[in-house]
Amino acid sequence: MGSSSSHLELPPVEDTRADATLFVTLMREGGFLGKVAWVSDGVQAIDYIFGLGQFSSPSTPGVILLDLNLPKISGIEVLERLSVDPRAKKIPVIVLTTSARKEDFKSCFMNGAATVFTKPNDLRELRQMVQDLQSVEFPRLGLEESISPPQEDEASR
Repeated sequence: MGSSSSHLELPPVEDTRADATLFVTLMREGGFLGKVAWVSDGVQAIDYIFGLGQFSSPSTPGVILLDLNLPKISGIEVLERLSVDPRAKKIPVIVLTTSARKEDFKSCFMNGAATVFTKPNDLRELRQMVQDLQSVEFPRLGLEESISPPQEDEASR
């Protein structure tokens, strides 16, 4: 997430609080200074990005860390919804998953994921993965403006 991480907003979308906390701790240890806003399921992720539900205004994160296996709506469904919005589809999404299925990776990339990482089970490997993530540079793609909520009723979510 490169050298400009002090201005980066990062919402980890992870249903397990302990995993999210560990991930953010490792990011901070690696020098990440940006804003972190944890959301725990796919519906909250959509709400956070589009300023719906409990979130009062749209957010424009610099990158999204997205767990593939989420409650309510899956990570793939989150990717699908982001990919149809002209502004949201510009946000780089890094998918983190325990899956090693080629179909899952293919589906992530077909729906706009920037990259997919398999979550390691070992703390040393997780630390290395976080370091690898922090070295990735994503260009700013005119994301300074807010994202408008999608044109659908909340009942369909």
